[in-house]
Amino acid sequence: MDHEESKILVATDDNSVLAPVDGEYLPLEKVNDETFSQKLVGDGFAIQPTTGDIFAPVNGKVVSVFPTKHAITLKSENGVQILLHMGIDTVDLGGKGFTILVKDGQEIAAGDPLAKMDLKAIQAAGKQTTVMVLFPEYKNGFTTKNKDTEVNHGNLILQLNK
Repeated sequence: MDHEESKILVATDDNSVLAPVDGEYLPLEKVNDETFSQKLVGDGFAIQPTTGDIFAPVNGKVVSVFPTKHAITLKSENGVQILLHMGIDTVDLGGKGFTILVKDGQEIAAGDPLAKMDLKAIQAAGKQTTVMVLFPEYKNGFTTKNKDTEVNHGNLILQLNK
C-alpha cells in the first residue's frame, strides 16, 4: 500500500468525522471570520482547501442543500447535525462557483462526493475558500485525532464524544 493510500481512512464508527477536502487543517479559532472563529455557528474545524472536491465527512443523510449552494446540512448516523460551509461570505455569490452533487434526503457514506468548488472563480470574486465543518447543536465535545497540518479528504480528523 502506498503512502497516499494509507492516509485515507474509513469512518470506523458513527462518531468518526473525516476531512471533507484536501488542504491545510485549521482550528476553528484561526478562521478569518469572527462568526466561525468565535464559534457562533457551533464548534468544529476548518480546512483551507487545495482542491475543490468536497466529500462526505460522515455516514448519514443530506438534510438540506442551501439554495445558494455554499452550504450543506448533514445528519450523521448517530443523529449529530453537521453544517458543511464552503467558503467565507460565499452566500453573496448566489451559487456561482459551486456544483452540488447530492440532493435533500439522500443517504451518504463517508467519502461520497458532495460538491465541487471552483476555487479560482470563488477567489476571483474576492471570497475566501475555507471549508468549515461545524456542529451547531452538539454539546458533548470531541477529541481531535489528526494533528497534521496537511490533510487529505478521508483522513480521520476527530471523534465525537459520546
